[in-house]
Amino acid sequence: MELALILAKQVLTMFTLMAVGVLFVRFGKIDMNGVPYITNILLYMVAPTLMIDSYQTAYDSVKLKGLGVAVVLSALSHAVSIFLNDHVFLRKGVQGRIGVERFAAIYSNAGYIAIPLIEASFGAEGVFYATAYLTVFNLLMWTHGVYILNEGKKGCVSLKKAIFNPGVLGCIIGFAFFICRITLPAPFGPAIHYAASMNTPLALFVSGTLLANINLGRVLKNARLYFVGILRIILIPAVVLGLFKIMNVSAWVEQGGFIAVICMISSACPTAQAAGFFASKYGADGEYGSQVMAVTTLSCIITLPLIAAISAWVLM
Repeated sequence: MELALILAKQVLTMFTLMAVGVLFVRFGKIDMNGVPYITNILLYMVAPTLMIDSYQTAYDSVKLKGLGVAVVLSALSHAVSIFLNDHVFLRKGVQGRIGVERFAAIYSNAGYIAIPLIEASFGAEGVFYATAYLTVFNLLMWTHGVYILNEGKKGCVSLKKAIFNPGVLGCIIGFAFFICRITLPAPFGPAIHYAASMNTPLALFVSGTLLANINLGRVLKNARLYFVGILRIILIPAVVLGLFKIMNVSAWVEQGGFIAVICMISSACPTAQAAGFFASKYGADGEYGSQVMAVTTLSCIITLPLIAAISAWVLM
């Protein structure tokens, strides 16, 4: 349980940073009109530089094999989540909300919650493998995620947007540098690193501003939210963990257990912030998506360290 305590401390640290965002909203230092601009900084500058910076490490064939395994495990994790939520647990629901529920149950806040936690607990090597999960996440969110939010409407998915979104582009560029053994010199390398280091405080600050605008009293009375939340932060990670154990993924490569735990932490995160603004963008109930995000984010104070510790015990 030592790992659980370490992770719990890191989660509490993250929530302290979120609290800053809440206080800024409560004291009128920022309003929701300003949040989209900060989100754009995260999306278009911080996310791609984070990917590039994580690949600024010496080329290692062992790491390359590990990264390949991380991609496979990340894809498997998402495939399990998509199948269970789209075809088993959330087959039916209210029009305008069922797509949001599926999105909220499938897509985790891996970029803004998992990355800070993994970086603080496992260092740069952990973030290196976590980029695999983020790449799969981005590709699927811009294709399958858009599809379910539009509830299957024809022509809603753009493969071009999926491939050329900032996160995926950053991964492609960073991976190319890694394979070609390119280390960015000053001033570019340090600039990339400084921009990437903004991910933790800025992302958690934005999460706090979003939580500050949720009416928790009304949200906590909605039993359906609990069901979707349990799927996201407990049931899906538990199924994925069981599958990883059955498949003995720890023996696939050197550090296979470590890589699997990194994937599990990403999988066990609360609902992605995109559940709110993505839903609104495509005409679904964005407020409902934000409510699920709020409930799962608050709940992960307890669930995330426990699942991470159990995963490490089972897989490492």
